Amino acid sequence: MREGGWVAGPEGQESGCGFSRIMDVETVLPKPSRQESPNVYWILNGCGFGQVCQTTYSTNTPQPMSSAQLLQNYYDAFNRHDHEGMLSLLTDDVVHGINQSGSEVGRDAFQHFLERMEASYSEQVEDLAIMISPDGTRAAAEFFIRGQYLKTDPGLPEANGQEYYLRIGAFFEIADGKIARVTNYYDLADWVRQVSR
Repeated sequence: MREGGWVAGPEGQESGCGFSRIMDVETVLPKPSRQESPNVYWILNGCGFGQVCQTTYSTNTPQPMSSAQLLQNYYDAFNRHDHEGMLSLLTDDVVHGINQSGSEVGRDAFQHFLERMEASYSEQVEDLAIMISPDGTRAAAEFFIRGQYLKTDPGLPEANGQEYYLRIGAFFEIADGKIARVTNYYDLADWVRQVSR
């Protein structure tokens, strides 16, 4: 290995880093000390078969989380009843499509919706499946909600602790690593039947 981060082949020849070589780079190159930066990421420049590999160090922040991880974090926060965690994953002008009830715009409106839901329902997402479009800007989720009806929601049947289990479909638009639209669909008539028994 030459100074400057060049990777030498087995016989001292400069070699390209194909996929089989990438995992070896950290073992060959000197790493910055912990004191230099707590967030050091390895970057491989010009690495292809038959090319010379050079490595550089970067302290830039990592790329935004994937769309799939974004939605997983959203539903994890939902199951923890972590409203702040959910809101942090939304754009300021998020569009919230409410099942059979129109839509609302903005993070403040979404927060008020969460507070109202928290007062009347205790719910957990189960059996979550997340699907992402190839460009990562649209997504869908299918899951079941297991819930308990705690306090009467105006316009709906009276609450007395009834339990329910519903299949939900949710659709998302994603922009700049955050949720820009979320629309939920479920069978309201089925929910009414379950809590009216």
